Amino acid sequence: MSGKAILILAVSFSTIFLVTGKSFFDISNKSTNEMTDEINDKRATEIARSATDVVLSYFWQQPDSIKLIDADGKTFYDSVQFNGGRVTSKLKPDPVEPDLFRITTKAYYGEPGNQKKKTIVVLYGPQKLTEMASYSESSGNIWWTGADTVKGKVYCRSSIKVYDHPTFLNDVYSRSSGFSYFRSGGNWTARKLANEPNVDPNNLHFNTELKRPSGVMAGLRDKARASGWYVNGTRARWNQPSKDTMFIDINGSSMDVKFTKDDPPATYNIGTKVPNGIIYANNYVVRLKGQLDGQLLITCNGSRSKGKGKILLDDDITYAADPRDGPSDDLLGIVAQNYVVVADTPPNQADIDIHAAVYVQSKGLTAENAITKADAGTINFYGSLIEGRRMEVGSFTAGGALTGYGRKYEYDERLKNISPPGFPKLAGFNVLAWYEGDSAKN
Repeated sequence: MSGKAILILAVSFSTIFLVTGKSFFDISNKSTNEMTDEINDKRATEIARSATDVVLSYFWQQPDSIKLIDADGKTFYDSVQFNGGRVTSKLKPDPVEPDLFRITTKAYYGEPGNQKKKTIVVLYGPQKLTEMASYSESSGNIWWTGADTVKGKVYCRSSIKVYDHPTFLNDVYSRSSGFSYFRSGGNWTARKLANEPNVDPNNLHFNTELKRPSGVMAGLRDKARASGWYVNGTRARWNQPSKDTMFIDINGSSMDVKFTKDDPPATYNIGTKVPNGIIYANNYVVRLKGQLDGQLLITCNGSRSKGKGKILLDDDITYAADPRDGPSDDLLGIVAQNYVVVADTPPNQADIDIHAAVYVQSKGLTAENAITKADAGTINFYGSLIEGRRMEVGSFTAGGALTGYGRKYEYDERLKNISPPGFPKLAGFNVLAWYEGDSAKN
């Protein structure tokens, strides 16, 4: 090869090296930047999570302190150094549900130009009681039977009583260490074999306590006084009859209300009469029926020894738009101090339909003359049932229901996420939602 050829070859090789060498450098530099971005993003995430955990730990150890948080919230970290980065974290009441709180944490890590930010938002507060299809402090003498297929979560503070293989499709919680099997001959092993419920073992949560909150009735009273409708049976004026029974017949978005059986009712638009959706009848008996278009909660309080604090269902109480047939925003809450009762009225002699989230503080849902009246069909319950004690609605033997009502209870799946106005929540605070978001370089 001549000297000229060698020179040309050498120049070409040098040119190629200069061009590709720059590409190699760019690729190497790009890879380094990507690695730095990845490391910075990971460290920002770790800082944000750690700072959020510190805030949650603070409230876990001092649960009452969260009640002192005002509308301005509380700042825990105000752009401070944290694990090699910088973090800001603040807690404020949720703008939609003021008894919930949002913890917003922003963490930064890295040098200018390669700095990464991670934002974590945690929704923190009491869990919805309506997440439970059935909640009771005590089972009483009521048994889940082979005719029961339960959708939704079930909790009982005492042991859950089972007969002839009921089916639980979702989580089952109990403060007890196991089920209580129907006592009909044989030893414990035989009773277990004859009555063991159908349930996924992974859904069983024994030795677990879920508490109802204290001050439920007082809290609803205050809300009704603030922007609902509060009526007090103990404060009848001298020129008015004693008010101890309130008759409510719901007709879509309006309701007919009277305080004496034979008097003509007054008709009210629910949204206008009850702006926050909460009616509170103190020292009353409420008699209720109808079909609701909208959202409403009806509360009744009073002395059990005087027959007050109970809500009687004189006929079906249902939604204008059944959620099982399509979209519906209708929601009814029924809250009683002592009982919610299926009344022994002519319309209730052949089934009754109940669409509602029901909360009974001391006792539970029952039926008038449940043990003595003839078979009256079925209570078709759609919603969530929270009771102090499970009550009888009828009696049964191995052959089936003999008196009163059978039960067909179906959980309203919407109640996992929404509740009627002011409906009670579980005691204590929990992480209800956790969101993590990334941003570009800062």
